[in-house]
Amino acid sequence: MRSFILRRLTSSDSVGYRAIRLDGLQRHPEAFGADYARERSEPDAFFAALLQNNTVLAGFDPQGEIVGVTGLRFHPGQKQRHVATIWGMYVLPEWRGSGLAKTLLMTAIAQARECISIRLAVSATNAAATALYRSAGFTTYGTDVAALYVDGVFHDTVLMRLDLTAIG
Repeated sequence: MRSFILRRLTSSDSVGYRAIRLDGLQRHPEAFGADYARERSEPDAFFAALLQNNTVLAGFDPQGEIVGVTGLRFHPGQKQRHVATIWGMYVLPEWRGSGLAKTLLMTAIAQARECISIRLAVSATNAAATALYRSAGFTTYGTDVAALYVDGVFHDTVLMRLDLTAIG
């Protein structure tokens, strides 16, 4: 297993976060609702604000480079504060299979313990990510048909939920 360091990103990590976020959006546009061209045009302050307003966890390689990320959003409203959302999960190709994605996911789950459930959406064609989420206890509660339109092709997303009350 490769070694990595895991920590929550702060606004001072915006340049590194911007780089890995854009890498994911460019390599896998079907996996993200965000658009590469739009986010590429955003200043570092946009990414700093994103980090300040969300919980974003990252794995760092021994040289201190960000090699994987996931976001965790806590809903502020009275009616939805019991639900968290995992978003923006991405691990560089050369780090896939290292255990980093599982560590990021399990850390995000641990951070959401005050909620009763965590939701996420995953590309219907991303079997590896779907298997990871299932291994952590997520179940499918629906499919958003034609959720994304990329390069002339519609892509479905699978909607998944983890019931935190069931795992104690």
